[in-house]
Amino acid sequence: MALSAGEELLRRPARRTKIVCTLGPATSDVDVLAGLIVAGMDVARFNLSHGSHGEHLARLRALRQAEKAAGREVAVLFDLRGPEVRLLLPDGGPLQVNPGDRLPLPDSTWPGLARALRPGQRVLLADGTVTAEVLPPAGLPGDGPGVPVLAFTSGGVLRDRSKVVVPDLKPELPPVSAQDQDDLRFGVEAGADLFAMSFVHEARDVLELKDLLRSIGSDAPVIAKVETRAGLENLKAILAVADGAMVARGDLGTQCPFDEVPRMQKEILALCGRSGKPGITATEMLESMTRLPRPTRAEASDVFNAVLDGTDALMLSGETAIGLHPVEACRAMASIAVQAERMIAEDRRLPPWLDSSGGRAGAQPVSLTAVAIAGAAVSAAEAVGASALVTPTRSGYTARMVARLRPRQPII
Repeated sequence: MALSAGEELLRRPARRTKIVCTLGPATSDVDVLAGLIVAGMDVARFNLSHGSHGEHLARLRALRQAEKAAGREVAVLFDLRGPEVRLLLPDGGPLQVNPGDRLPLPDSTWPGLARALRPGQRVLLADGTVTAEVLPPAGLPGDGPGVPVLAFTSGGVLRDRSKVVVPDLKPELPPVSAQDQDDLRFGVEAGADLFAMSFVHEARDVLELKDLLRSIGSDAPVIAKVETRAGLENLKAILAVADGAMVARGDLGTQCPFDEVPRMQKEILALCGRSGKPGITATEMLESMTRLPRPTRAEASDVFNAVLDGTDALMLSGETAIGLHPVEACRAMASIAVQAERMIAEDRRLPPWLDSSGGRAGAQPVSLTAVAIAGAAVSAAEAVGASALVTPTRSGYTARMVARLRPRQPII
């Protein structure tokens, strides 16, 4: 006999690592969204780089219906587009390019891109799947500055509004654009619980966004997406003002050598843990499940090891936004996370950021009193076999200080 949504939720193994699912065309139906909630979705992400306000609002309304059907509420995350650069192809594209092709630089959302490029620079397009080298303008003498030429070193399909990345080049764009401000107001009015800020380079980027939120009457948390080398280098200062960080491995992997990204992931999550701020691991975690009903072994290991690294949340992107098996992808991720948490509990592993200093080394300033009280509470709960830890708090700070120690007991 088929189980109801409530019965399936009760039978599901306990899991502490949260799951963020990106909503899109594949997850617009109420029944599919209810299936995602039952499968383990804790946070619904709305990617404002794609879709209109009307489309997002319709999806949000469907989500609210799905919550009632599944018997559980989820948080809503609005992900702002930030100072990203995207192609504006003639006639809306798409455009097939092959290795060896040469093409004058198309228009983009950053009018100054052509002036900023220098011969020999590497340009990554379509999420890094298409690469090109910048050549000098092809104009004749006397024609003016001209437009740089892209010499393609790998081929693929370029689509209108494909992302453009030039490693170590910071676009001369405001951290919060006029479009971001419009999206921010829309998100607040729609009831978003938290916002993600893209391409954070320094702490003042986050402060600017928080000032804008306060000006429209919102104190919603802000998650800083670490997508550039500058963002990684300035992460301590960023985490001092942000409410958490996301390891955005897609853009980080185009800005930096791919073989450095695993180390960067561990460093970001460790700093989040030391600072008592949640860390989210994102991008291509179960990418094959956009097409296939089962993850690869490498993907399962990736999710498992992210949990061992101490991630607070795991994120699905295209897998749930446009994939063929969104519910199965969420269920698979939840199952892998449960297995990783079981290993942590059985081996009594400490979080990787804890050390003899109590996890304060390299962290942002935290209240030593709060750290001491949290440590004593966790030790006492373990010693007496407590069923739960109760943390009276106004801001959530005390609860975060306890949670960063990863006690086995639930925190109330």
